[in-house]
Amino acid sequence: MNRRQVAALLGCSLISWWVGSALMPLLPLYVQQLGAAPALVGNYLAFVFLSLVIGTVGAGWLANRLQHRRALIIGISLLAAPATWGMGQVKQLWQLALLNAVTWMAGGAALALVSILAGMYAAKGERGRLFGWLALTMALASVVGGLTAGPLVDGAGYPMLFTILAGLWLLQAFCACFLPDRPVAQGAPHLQQSTRANVQPQFSRAYTALVVASFCLSLGNFVAILGRSLAMAAQGYSASSITITVGISAGVTLVMNPLMGRLSDRHNRWVLLALIYAAAALGVAWLAVAASPLDFLAASILLALVSTERAVGSALATDLLPPNLLDRGLSRFEAAKWIGAVLGLAGAGYAVQWVGLPATLLLGAAFPLVAIGALVWVAQKTRKDTVTAQPANLTAPDDPAQGRPVIAQ
Repeated sequence: MNRRQVAALLGCSLISWWVGSALMPLLPLYVQQLGAAPALVGNYLAFVFLSLVIGTVGAGWLANRLQHRRALIIGISLLAAPATWGMGQVKQLWQLALLNAVTWMAGGAALALVSILAGMYAAKGERGRLFGWLALTMALASVVGGLTAGPLVDGAGYPMLFTILAGLWLLQAFCACFLPDRPVAQGAPHLQQSTRANVQPQFSRAYTALVVASFCLSLGNFVAILGRSLAMAAQGYSASSITITVGISAGVTLVMNPLMGRLSDRHNRWVLLALIYAAAALGVAWLAVAASPLDFLAASILLALVSTERAVGSALATDLLPPNLLDRGLSRFEAAKWIGAVLGLAGAGYAVQWVGLPATLLLGAAFPLVAIGALVWVAQKTRKDTVTAQPANLTAPDDPAQGRPVIAQ
């Protein structure tokens, strides 16, 4: 990819994460303003994240069918802009849920398409670096969104926040115009052709276990995300305090995301993922006993390190996928995170009412530990599955025999 295309890819990723990072810490509070109880807050967030799952999976299916990924990103960005603006004008919870679902669906689809493009056009030895830069946009968006969204709401109200975010979607549509969008079938065999023996390609056991581990990590992480907002609000912290805490903690990952991406190109990605999962478990458990701003900040820093999983995990998933499964495989890998978000948010809402917030957070800390167990199991299968996937993945992306698209420099 040339520099303009890489910049466009990073720009689209940054904007999608920016919208989500600005809204996520404040949505529980915004929903409560409309009269929702804690369980309903969890159900509401689970519903909108379910729409994010649909958008993520649907993007992979459409990309595989239509082979016009740039046009898809432009279209969904233009759809998301009026929906986001409308979220600031609603008076009923069902209206907010409907528009929020459209916004989250668009965000999930955009991020899935960005990940697919990165997997398609990045050479094997550079995947970690590119995915590391994409993960950096997530951290940068958390910093910018966290430091600006809360003060903006406190000073100008929710309608102004949603209006600005709607403008960001329009900017994303402009950035997407510079993305690579050459159909795979041009100049190379189509990625969806049958394998040598006309056997339908299958996802490997290693890839499947990696998806399960990512799901478990996300489940625990989103229990913490909802729990942090509720815990800080219960102790009297303002919207600004909540989002600024998130923003400051995300600043740590501005360095860690590209660093982890580079490390994953040189070292064992399974080990790096296990370390990330361990940090997540500690961060969720710390929230359960947090009693001061310093506690919340320390726990948030550990949770922010979860974002580095995207750099390492996405590169590893690409390693394990043959080219003809990239569209579906990477979109499903992303969708697993959002399915974890749905179950984590819905379950956390009920658990808070039944057993209290501290116990809910301690339960959430167990899920990253389960993810580590999945990694231990899958590491035993890696060598066999990698040997199977190597013939499809070792060739450079501009090799006609590889079947990946060629981008003019």
